[in-house]
Amino acid sequence: MIVTGGENVHSIEVENALAEHPGVAQVVVVGVPDDTWGERITAAVVRRPGNELDEAALVLHARDRIARYKVPKQIVFMDALPTTASGKVRKDLIRRDLALEATR
Repeated sequence: MIVTGGENVHSIEVENALAEHPGVAQVVVVGVPDDTWGERITAAVVRRPGNELDEAALVLHARDRIARYKVPKQIVFMDALPTTASGKVRKDLIRRDLALEATR
């Protein structure tokens, strides 16, 4: 659960909306600490091979599917998402790395 601007947002709902885009191979959504919003909805996305998907296109896609306050404020493209040995995505590492990046 991400709390942003006083609203509760289920990350799976945002992930499912973004995953519907044909250019998305994998996506994970996390809340990153934010002074204004409490948590900033942030998506880490792996593009499908050969796809040139950009942040603007993915935001437009999301706006057609979910409430505006649920649309990610930041989208970060990655080559791969960190996983455990069993293949589960490590949201904790993504959240930590994005939070560290935000403080730089």
